[in-house]
Amino acid sequence: MKDRNDEFKKLEEEMVEKGSAVNPVERPDDFSTEMIEEALERTMEKPEPEDEPHFVSPEEEEVYRKKKKRIILIVVLVTLLLALGVGAYLVLRMLGPSTEKADLNKVFAVSEDEVALIVDGTISEEKGRVIDGQTYLPADIVGAYVDNRVYVDDVEKILSYTTEEGTTDYGVGEEKDGEKPLLEADGALYVSFSFAVKNASCEYSEYSNPNRIAIFYDRTKSYTVITLDGDTDVRTGPGKKYPYLVEAKAGEELFVDTNVKSENDYQPVVTKDGIAGYIPMDSIRNTDSRTLTFNHEPTSFTQKALDGNVCMGWHNIGSENYSSLPLNIDYAKPLNVLAPTWLVLKDNKGKLSSITDAQYVKAAHAKGLQIWPTVRDFPGDKLKLKTLLGQTTTRRKLIENILKEANKYAFDGINVDFERVKAEAASAYLQFLRELTVEAHAQNLIISSDNYPIREYNAYYNAAEQGRIVDYCIFMAYDEHFAGSEEAGSVSSLLYVQDAIAKAIGRMPKERVVIGLPFFTRLWLEKKTANGVEITSEVLGMGDAENWIWNKGTGKSWDKEVGQNYTELKVGKKKTYRMWVEDEKSIKNKLSEAKKNGIAGVAFWSMGSERSITWDTITKVLG
Repeated sequence: MKDRNDEFKKLEEEMVEKGSAVNPVERPDDFSTEMIEEALERTMEKPEPEDEPHFVSPEEEEVYRKKKKRIILIVVLVTLLLALGVGAYLVLRMLGPSTEKADLNKVFAVSEDEVALIVDGTISEEKGRVIDGQTYLPADIVGAYVDNRVYVDDVEKILSYTTEEGTTDYGVGEEKDGEKPLLEADGALYVSFSFAVKNASCEYSEYSNPNRIAIFYDRTKSYTVITLDGDTDVRTGPGKKYPYLVEAKAGEELFVDTNVKSENDYQPVVTKDGIAGYIPMDSIRNTDSRTLTFNHEPTSFTQKALDGNVCMGWHNIGSENYSSLPLNIDYAKPLNVLAPTWLVLKDNKGKLSSITDAQYVKAAHAKGLQIWPTVRDFPGDKLKLKTLLGQTTTRRKLIENILKEANKYAFDGINVDFERVKAEAASAYLQFLRELTVEAHAQNLIISSDNYPIREYNAYYNAAEQGRIVDYCIFMAYDEHFAGSEEAGSVSSLLYVQDAIAKAIGRMPKERVVIGLPFFTRLWLEKKTANGVEITSEVLGMGDAENWIWNKGTGKSWDKEVGQNYTELKVGKKKTYRMWVEDEKSIKNKLSEAKKNGIAGVAFWSMGSERSITWDTITKVLG
């Protein structure tokens, strides 16, 4: 009992010490065990919170207040930081650059078995294919941009590859040397990329994710190249809110995309692996223009050349057999080649029309002249060169007929004058020149091809490739103004000749360049009508032009800019005759340009239109 009493007393003291509202129990002197246990149970009961007063010391209250203040401060700071973070995120979303990365597979629009093609910085609409684990490219892409020597006849479905040793043909699916160069898929013809790049004249690089091949082939094209000042995102559009395509590194070079206009201070660019997008102007360190350096040089056929420079005269004979050599032939001391216009394409099956004369050839040879008869594609209104030259069988039939004529009449060469080639037949024309040259060289014949002065609109004639094939490329530096011109002007100004020479030697070795010059001029008539000024002209030889000036008494004055004498005659108020005269003085200046540039020679259109004294001038300049 004593122990219970002591325990009760101790509990009571503790409750008082803690500030309990329970008053000390007044115990009787004698109480029962039940009474003690009841009292203990009451002390163990937990009072209701609202009924339980709590007494704290001033020190505890101060600590509580500080804790509460800190908690409130922390809550406020956290709330503020959260608000600032959300605000900053919203501001960044609103004002900052997009961090979204564009899907390059969608940009290049390729599936797993396709290969995107980028040609000179522009994504091609055509795509390569992965067939049996090997990459194949569309046949026209290979022939135009990878290796010009790869020609595919899409009718007979034959791939022809020509070197100066000869031509090798491959059929669809035909395996040679462990590979199949030509396959057909979904109705289209494809060439093995591994076959095409064996002798590639282009520069190329392969990339993955997505699969793509970047090809650069134009050796004359000048690219505007920029260098980056720092790491820069290339974006899908002209602004930082557009998704980015790739991060370009500081110092990296990009091509300026000249096909797209800059806007919003963003520059359209193309990466070297073909990704087109925009970068901010202020990321550009410097800009310059240059052509690309090519590590692969196209091979050229060995040139068959004359011992000295070419001095050729076209002899425009017409449609009748003509045995006589040109007028003034005895005065033409520097002349070493005659090109009579004897051969004309007859149909689309490879037949020729010929007015070749054996006596003419014999007479020319007796005077030490070579004969390079001209084969022409005009008038031939029904000719379709894409059909004639594009199909293997008809192309080779034409070559066979040309060489039969050459062998029969002992030609020394062939002059090819195809002036109606269209872009669609350009690759076929080049293949014709290759196969003709290889076969002609086997018969010791020289091949020359006639070309317009190089312009963007006739670039498909591919003067550079012709310069690797034929022995001489002749550039006809006349018809600057022709019968259909909208204004009167010179047939062949000095500037026109200079430009023709400059562009030619920019595409091929000067040893293969011959410049064509006129022996004629045009007499222009401008007639005022109710609808404006009507312009007509007639062709005059050099002698006839001088006679017209003499008879009309107009005289002539030197036009330094054009490099020719000029004359005009007004008849009443409505008619004006004009003529830029081709004479010995103008011929001398043009010949001097040819000699100064060290080209292979000159050719004249056409024999019989010059005066005998013209050859005196030619002899003095050419020696």
